[in-house]
Amino acid sequence: MSGDFILLVLTAIATAYGFWASLKTTPRHPAAWVAALLFLAVGFLAVVHITVSGAGELLPGRQLNPKLWQTSGLIGQAWVPGPRASFCFVAVLAHILVIISKPSKATALFPAPATAFFVIYFFIAQAPREISFSAPADGEVASAHFTMVQSGDRNTMWFAIGDDSAVFLDIVYHHEADSLPPEPSIRWSADGKILTFTTRRAMPFFALDLEGNEYGWLPAKRKEWPKRLPSPADDVDYRRRLSGAQVRVTQLLNDHGGLAKG
Repeated sequence: MSGDFILLVLTAIATAYGFWASLKTTPRHPAAWVAALLFLAVGFLAVVHITVSGAGELLPGRQLNPKLWQTSGLIGQAWVPGPRASFCFVAVLAHILVIISKPSKATALFPAPATAFFVIYFFIAQAPREISFSAPADGEVASAHFTMVQSGDRNTMWFAIGDDSAVFLDIVYHHEADSLPPEPSIRWSADGKILTFTTRRAMPFFALDLEGNEYGWLPAKRKEWPKRLPSPADDVDYRRRLSGAQVRVTQLLNDHGGLAKG
């Protein structure tokens, strides 16, 4: 289950709770209604940020099609400003208005969970997270995308496959490594049933079929990402593992007409 999906669920709960808490004690007071609407607004803003600033893994095992939803182009637009810590003051203002509608200790504590969630969210949203996509691969049967997310020391990548015009693609394979791959590229077999992966224009060393079954080998360490040509300085066991993976992928490609042209 992705972090973005969990955030969306928590945001929905916090928004609904904030709206309900605002109107529970004084449902007819104007300040209570303004507070409720502010909680709705800040919740909507958080949902938009999670959607357009993330990698698109909003549902378990599903990714927003990067071709249809280019996230990097939306953040920074006038109607979707980048997340700022100052946005938490909208939730704080809503909380104050709830207190104004009926000043009491109980009323002050009632919307606190929703207020705390949004304050924490808009501060955490400032944490650096680099998201990038390799060039997509369009095949005879489906399209594919390779996504890379770097958050602190964690480097996550996944392959998503689906119809080119679909809103959501199926994430067929997840992988974590101590570094993101340099110059990654994906390419279909000629019949569009095998997706291959390589780095720095080396022979493909990893492949997936449409169901996500894996072939070859995908490194987990920085020094293991292959170069175009092997180096005599490479460890013998590493070279054996890499060449074995490349042979297996090549044999698989031969059964599927080789690499697609283009």
